[in-house]
Amino acid sequence: MSLPTLPDGYRERPVTDADLDAVERLVDDADRALGLDPDPIRDFLTWIWHLPSTELARDTRIVVSGTDVACFAQAMWNPDEGGPLDALIRVHPDHLGRGLGSRFLSWAEALAAERGSAGVRMMAPDLDAPGHALLSSRGYAHVRSFWTMGRQLDPAEDAGPTPAGVTVRVFETGRDERTLHEVNEASFADHWGFRPVPYETFAAEMYEPGDWDPALAFLADFDGQAVGHVVALSFEGHGYIGVLGVVPAHRGRGIAKSLLRRAFFELATRGFREVRLGVDAQNPTGAVALYERVGMTALRAYDTFELGTPEAESR
Repeated sequence: MSLPTLPDGYRERPVTDADLDAVERLVDDADRALGLDPDPIRDFLTWIWHLPSTELARDTRIVVSGTDVACFAQAMWNPDEGGPLDALIRVHPDHLGRGLGSRFLSWAEALAAERGSAGVRMMAPDLDAPGHALLSSRGYAHVRSFWTMGRQLDPAEDAGPTPAGVTVRVFETGRDERTLHEVNEASFADHWGFRPVPYETFAAEMYEPGDWDPALAFLADFDGQAVGHVVALSFEGHGYIGVLGVVPAHRGRGIAKSLLRRAFFELATRGFREVRLGVDAQNPTGAVALYERVGMTALRAYDTFELGTPEAESR
């Protein structure tokens, strides 16, 4: 697939770690142009750029015009996980309308074909009407929406009670690594977009990054078996719930709420005054309602578009 030509005066290359500040500024400026408060992205990029499955020369592009960073593109795909290739493309508002978005959609589609992924997935802020129009014009289908939710933390957060027969305990290094993986797989097997992840891949993405803290991970045990889990992180200067799940047979008993409140309590004791998480707005297990019951509100919405996936083809 040949890519659309860059406009005169624009240069393209892979990113380096030295580009982190510039890419962060670009994304912040793009958010502000949509009337949105910037969504912190620095820690996310640092994590993605250093995953074993990422090769910066293959999976990233930055476009420069003079001293301006005009566009950033990132592809994320792990063959051990399968599914569509995830693409992140942001164009600086001063450089819109010059074909950069189209070029890097073509780049992502070519990379997906080269690597053998099951299509391409793009997330765009819900207020990005031009971005939605571009994706739709290229045959992408809107398949899902996701929210960033959050709330303030009280220094005196109450961890609350646990359901009868359930014990919430802190993750134990050297004992619980595979248990957390098994509970995660069982908890999300019926969720949208789930694909089994080998333990080695899960471990590389969960336990090795610098923001992993086993003291902020908790398991819920019932009758000697782990049936739920929560992993909290220090992310972008606030607390973040990276993972929360309960195996299907034990849902509806208040286990998820208990795990969530324990995580809030631990984050508050460390001085965090805000907690956030991401959630599938169409989650069928009642996750959105749970988060609303513990005082969280939607801060930001993203729409997910796909091309070449079974769900996109069915739209």
